[in-house]
Amino acid sequence: MADVKLFRLTTGEDVIGKLKEEIFDENGISTHVVLEQPFVIIPQQEAPGKPVTLGFHQYIPYGKCDEVTFKQENVVTSVEPTDELTKTYNQNTGNIVQVEKQLITWWIFIRT
Repeated sequence: MADVKLFRLTTGEDVIGKLKEEIFDENGISTHVVLEQPFVIIPQQEAPGKPVTLGFHQYIPYGKCDEVTFKQENVVTSVEPTDELTKTYNQNTGNIVQVEKQLITWWIFIRT
């Protein structure tokens, strides 16, 4: 399974997606990255004083594509997203969501 990465583009957009492939030239220099299921992350606020939430919007909503190729020169940086952001991305894309291991306890009450 591809790794989920967060990219900051030269346009200022933050794009999250699964890194499918990195393309290199004949000198071994990365020239392009291919992302599957890319989404733009857009901060949203209902009204002043309300909390800011993050909206996930398809990178190219009107295209028939599940993957997008970015020129490396248009990528400012890439990082691993926070666990919460990765979980939200996986929920939005239908990927398997890792569940935290927790102790399950049972309480049985017996009336006497």
